[in-house]
Amino acid sequence: MIRKIILYIHTIRHLKGEQIIGQIYHRFRSKFPNQKKLWDPGEAFNPEAISLFAFQRDCVLNQDHNLFTFLNQTSSFQERINWNDLSHGKLWNYHLQYAYFLHDAKADLLKKKTWLLDISQNIIDGIVKLEPFPVSIRLIQTLSFLNALKEMDETILRAVRMQSVWLKDNLEIHIGANHLLVNRISLALCSICCNWKDQEQFQIALSKELNKQILSDGAHYERSPMYQLDILGLLLTLYSACLAKQNRWSETYKNYICKMAAWMQAMSNEGDVIPPFQDSTGDLRTKWISIKEAIQSWNIPIQQIILNSSGYRKWTQDNECFWINAGNISPTHQPGHAHADMMHFIWYSRNLPVIQDRSISTYEESPIRLKEKSTHAHNTVSVCGKEQSEMWSSFRVGRRAKLRILEEQENYLKGWVTSPLFHTCNHERSFQMLPGKMMILDHVSSCLEDCLHKAYFHLDHRWSRNAIKIEQNSCSFASFRLEFEYANSVYTESYIQALDYNLSIESIRIVVQFRHQLNTTLRWND
Repeated sequence: MIRKIILYIHTIRHLKGEQIIGQIYHRFRSKFPNQKKLWDPGEAFNPEAISLFAFQRDCVLNQDHNLFTFLNQTSSFQERINWNDLSHGKLWNYHLQYAYFLHDAKADLLKKKTWLLDISQNIIDGIVKLEPFPVSIRLIQTLSFLNALKEMDETILRAVRMQSVWLKDNLEIHIGANHLLVNRISLALCSICCNWKDQEQFQIALSKELNKQILSDGAHYERSPMYQLDILGLLLTLYSACLAKQNRWSETYKNYICKMAAWMQAMSNEGDVIPPFQDSTGDLRTKWISIKEAIQSWNIPIQQIILNSSGYRKWTQDNECFWINAGNISPTHQPGHAHADMMHFIWYSRNLPVIQDRSISTYEESPIRLKEKSTHAHNTVSVCGKEQSEMWSSFRVGRRAKLRILEEQENYLKGWVTSPLFHTCNHERSFQMLPGKMMILDHVSSCLEDCLHKAYFHLDHRWSRNAIKIEQNSCSFASFRLEFEYANSVYTESYIQALDYNLSIESIRIVVQFRHQLNTTLRWND
């Protein structure tokens, strides 16, 4: 009991005051159904049918049988769709309620309208409980679909009016981060499409939120490439509305699109590969290519920038590409998508993964979720077998590690990781790229106890155990060789690599045990 109280204290102390107040208010309101407060402001709030950008989805398997697939899990609704279906968990149900089916080319227009009418009626009747994030996404999907309809339907229009007014009073201030940002993007879009008289205030509020959440190098401050792409796609929809309505805010949103796209370009390699850091998973490359094509179709320039404030570094040499995570948990008040992975790295050769991020397969609260976010699941060092930070529940962090960059030059980086979980120990790691090799030096100091530390190297699933040759303090496979100076032992073991939500495969990782110092050399032969 006392340990749990201490855990809560270490978690809550990082929250903003508005989050704490919002959490108390949200929990109080959740005890009393607020669906009764859903009201229709009238036809004056009707949206216009405007041609808007919409990212194309792939979620309908069979429209005649109401067969949908999200997160690599499939459900069929033989008669009517159960919009509250939780058979695959809450995140799956969220994806169903997002109305992504409206932008799946495999379903015809009449079927899409039928589904939209059905969920709209369920919302009006109070059958579908409104939650701010699904409402935000659903409004954006619906508004970008209306232009395809020859005739507007009052049920659909009424549901849009009711949800947009409801969202104004139900912003996710208690969560913040990408949730609050998506709320504000949705309201900004509604204010333009529905010609709200007070639309200026929603553009101002969004602009302020973007200024808070987008870092100087263009990264969203949660530092997740997947969420960066999601936000970029939503901003493109809003930007297309501004262009259609000749709204003066188009230039502001264009600038943020430029900035965020520049970061994505800096993070991707020449093959448009995107590293799956911080709760990223699935086919990020295809999504980035699609978004980049949309950006270029509007002649929006994608500039070259240097990664800095996001904490990531990308180094390339011939056919090799390395990404390094040298950033802290961010933002401190909302670490929901952060991992215990400081000084973790990813290595690609000829656009194919050699040493990979384990990635994630679920958001459900479970041992798998915690394992996928752990230090042991990343290509870094577990000091005395301990975690860098105290990950718990699905999206919470208690005591936390801190990283300080000690020295940085071209193709050289040295960082210092401290953590209350390490007790007196400190971990120093440096990376140096030289012709044909990467040098990684680890040094653990100030430990009162004499313990073994573990450095992990997660190989991509393409490499089988039979292809890996262990020789004393080295390991080789294909044209790659890993050498470990001062290692106590080197061995391989299985791990589960996530390819996407609910899609995993058994892979091999190299584990190197050492006491105080480990000098690792990664060699390649191009």
